[in-house]
Amino acid sequence: MKAKKELYIALIVFLTIFIFAVGLFWFFGMGQLSSARREHINAKLTLSELEQKTASSQDLLENFQKISAGRTTIEASLLPADSAAGFIENLEGLAASNNSELNLQVVEDTKRKKADNKLEVLTFKAELTGSFLSALSFLRQVDALPLLVAIDDINMRTSSTKGVITDITLRVFTH
Repeated sequence: MKAKKELYIALIVFLTIFIFAVGLFWFFGMGQLSSARREHINAKLTLSELEQKTASSQDLLENFQKISAGRTTIEASLLPADSAAGFIENLEGLAASNNSELNLQVVEDTKRKKADNKLEVLTFKAELTGSFLSALSFLRQVDALPLLVAIDDINMRTSSTKGVITDITLRVFTH
């Protein structure tokens, strides 16, 4: 009986020490375990955010490369700012090829000036004198130019001495 009693005491002491050890681990160790779990979750979130940013950066780079590839096409359709005289001569040549007379005036648009005082847009007021068909042919040829030209206004009237007079407002985009 004494052996049984010592066995029970040893068992009670062992269980008490075991429960106390588990309690200490629970109290002190679980906090560290949960903070390690939180750090792991935060690291995974940071990693996924970085992967998304990398994918977004790759998409932005691809879009930039596509846009850059089209830049030369866009720049080719803009009139170099120092080539306005050549453009005017080109318009006069088109009018002459259509048996028309062209009076051209450059209109400065102060609202559209760049910081370096070069115009982004050159606005022309043109008066084309000739026949109706020559005016249409001239407008078709202007539209077919490899430059970005906007025909803003067309006004046709007849004159007993000059035939058809066509007033045209053109805008040419420059760089």
